[in-house]
Amino acid sequence: MKHTPIYIVNRDRLGPTKDLIDSLLNRNYWNITVIDNDSTFIPLFDFYEQYNKEINLVVAPPGVPKTNDVLRQMVDRKIEPYHTICNTQWFVFSDSDVVPVEEVPQNFIEDFFEFAQITGGSKIGPMYKTDDIPDHYPLKSTVVPYESGLVSHPVPYKEANGIKLYCSPIDTTFALHRPGTRCDWRAGGIALRAREPYVFRHMPWYYDPENLPDDENHYMKNFNPKFAFGWSAKIKDKVKLR
Repeated sequence: MKHTPIYIVNRDRLGPTKDLIDSLLNRNYWNITVIDNDSTFIPLFDFYEQYNKEINLVVAPPGVPKTNDVLRQMVDRKIEPYHTICNTQWFVFSDSDVVPVEEVPQNFIEDFFEFAQITGGSKIGPMYKTDDIPDHYPLKSTVVPYESGLVSHPVPYKEANGIKLYCSPIDTTFALHRPGTRCDWRAGGIALRAREPYVFRHMPWYYDPENLPDDENHYMKNFNPKFAFGWSAKIKDKVKLR
């Protein structure tokens, strides 16, 4: 499944986008498409040009709401080839700010597919690392119990290599989707998260709110909370912007 279509939605983030793409390329996943959501951070375009042979770059079409679930919006509008691919093939959809830890297996998407076959799952994603979130992250006391709660309801199934799976909603963070599955909270079917070694980091949890990286500073200054959701919307008034 190294050819599995992987869609990454991105607006203005450079560091984690590069790290996510590099981690996928290093594991020999090559069918990567970045859907750019009206970015204006100039260094990001230099990165796109540098990686023009490694990734496919598309711009969110006019008339499609520039939200995190832009791929779902494109599929619902029957925009091709996304409508056909997402209804006939297994595919991955992800935000651009999550990155696998080094210990994630080389064939982790194949493993997610196996888990889906065993359980009938419609979406399979990783858990998120929280034991190393720095104390300076303003929402640490909220994030840690929330994320822990997402992996607290184990699913009874014939365990593959001892890996435990947990029933958990998945929005637009990294997940393998069964054909026809929506890329949002209302996906339907069974959404599951795998525990160790299938662990990612949500990179903005690690940023110093007093000294954001340039791309994150630009992102936070320019994003509209009405069209973005999740932790960024919750923390915008808690970071120092330049």
